[in-house]
Amino acid sequence: MRLARSDVNTPNYVGFPVHKQICEVKFEAAVYNLLRSEPKVLASHLLYHRIPKQRAGLKREPPQDIIGRRLFLFEKAEGEKNVWCDLSPKQKVCAWPSYLLCSVSYMYGY
Repeated sequence: MRLARSDVNTPNYVGFPVHKQICEVKFEAAVYNLLRSEPKVLASHLLYHRIPKQRAGLKREPPQDIIGRRLFLFEKAEGEKNVWCDLSPKQKVCAWPSYLLCSVSYMYGY
């Protein structure tokens, strides 16, 4: 699950406008759906997504719910979890580019 930190219903909200977030959420969901059809791409399967909903009226108090946040729910992958915490800072820097290169090379059969 990935839940946005910012909430469009927070008083004095200064993040991205809701209309821009809606476009970004729809685009990201479309990309995940396209990736799902390519078995050689190692990407999480998106099960559900929700755009943030902005409540009408003045926002005087912090929201009591998460309706104003983007939400993505992914299928749980097999294997180990939470290994990121066990990596050293150097390993973290090296891990991401290596993962991307492996995914691309696997996808194109290199």
